[in-house]
Order: sequence, then structure tokens, then C-alpha cells
Amino acid sequence: MASLKQKIESVFSNAASEIVDPIFDIEESPSHKVAGFIISNSFINMDQIDRQNKVWDHLERNLPSDDLSNIVSLLTVTPDEAEINTLN
Repeated sequence: MASLKQKIESVFSNAASEIVDPIFDIEESPSHKVAGFIISNSFINMDQIDRQNKVWDHLERNLPSDDLSNIVSLLTVTPDEAEINTLN
């Protein structure tokens, strides 16, 4: 069976997600909780709330509620924003 991390990556790797060429930096704990980053140019010129709505709307359409309840945090950033975070 696929891990939740793998399921999330799969959900966003199809064209229906409208998130182009996502890069994932997601960690899964031994208790199967996940948190991390989704990095994509699709987030350029979008407010953080709009990014989150896009991500969560897609997750809610494609994952069962028990999987959703194990997602602690998914931060949405552009490649430039991710690069800035790694420099600090």
C-alpha cells in the first residue's frame, strides 16, 4: 500500500491538479502524519490563501478523509521562495 506521502505526490503529479511540475519536500512520521512543502511555478502571483485553497480543494477531491486528517501542514511556495528559505 502506498504511503500518504506517495499518495499526495501522485495526486499532484497529474494534470488535473493544475499545479505544473510540482517539487515535493514532504516528510512522513512513523505515526503516518505528513508535513512539508509543495514547490511550483504555478504559485507565482498567487496569494498564500489562494495557493492553499487550490491545494486543499484538490486534496479533498482525491483523498479519503482519514488521509486528509493525517496531513499536518503543506506549505505552498514558488521555486524562488524555496531558494530564499534554504539560504537562511
